[in-house]
Amino acid sequence: MADGRWSGGLVVEACRRDGTPQCEGKGKGGSDLRATSVAILAFLGAGYCHLSKDNYDTKPIGETVQQALQWMIAQQKADGGFGDPASERFLEDHAIATLAMSEAYGISASQFLKDLAQKGVDFLVANRVPGKSWSVKAGKEAPDPIATGWGLFALQSAKLSELKFPADAMDQGLEWLIGAALKAQPARRDAAGSFAVAMVAFLGKKPDGALLQAVLKAVSEAPPGKGPEERDAQFTYVGAMALRLGDNGALWQSWQARAKVTLQQVARFDDEGNGCPAGSWDALGPADGPRGRVITTALNSLTLEICYGYANVFGIPPQESQNK
Repeated sequence: MADGRWSGGLVVEACRRDGTPQCEGKGKGGSDLRATSVAILAFLGAGYCHLSKDNYDTKPIGETVQQALQWMIAQQKADGGFGDPASERFLEDHAIATLAMSEAYGISASQFLKDLAQKGVDFLVANRVPGKSWSVKAGKEAPDPIATGWGLFALQSAKLSELKFPADAMDQGLEWLIGAALKAQPARRDAAGSFAVAMVAFLGKKPDGALLQAVLKAVSEAPPGKGPEERDAQFTYVGAMALRLGDNGALWQSWQARAKVTLQQVARFDDEGNGCPAGSWDALGPADGPRGRVITTALNSLTLEICYGYANVFGIPPQESQNK
């Protein structure tokens, strides 16, 4: 968009030629903060930040990231919260935005981003369900595993970027998530279990080995599929993180080999002269449909960055994640 953001809800209106929409894939309204955050993460994961001088066509990529960051900064309130507190999944959106801001600071060391990222972290920590984790909205007492997963990812990024927060915030959040996502349903194949496994690996903590392996095996058997019902870009991305960090062996190698092929096969390319959706993924199925084309594309790009060995936003060494 002209103001620097990516919009899940306005993608159709923004993608026109001679007044005619060129692609479909409109996401839910109110998702612009999330769309912009994950798009920034995809650029950062590929090694581009607001300081980058590389060009796409004739526009510097760094300028694109800079404009997106400026839009996000305008969405941060005085208390550090990103976005609209009345939105459906406010704290989850805030966590993803904080993750993006923390990574932007961590990769660039730009001081003007440090205070903004720290304020986001402070708000995230202050709005936990006491002694547990995160709900989808401030003031709601029911913890949510997906909101907690993104919250823990944001804190892990803050830790790597040397931002400050109480150590027990991660420990308590992970303890709750392990109980809710691993022990409750040890063979679950969804993003909640994958978040838990990834954070266990990040922090070097080991729940019951059989429990961990049950989740890894379930995730490894659920690569992205070609059919709409088999697509879930968020689960695919977090599952890739869990397998890469929690296994990095036969399960990971087998899964990522299949995932790379499938994601490339279902990606959109130039069809009949309509280049607008080229390089994106259709938002199909019950999971990706509400997200829309922009968020689905950004999440799938993050997955491929892991599969193809980019030094992703969490600093996983690229040489270790390449498929030899």
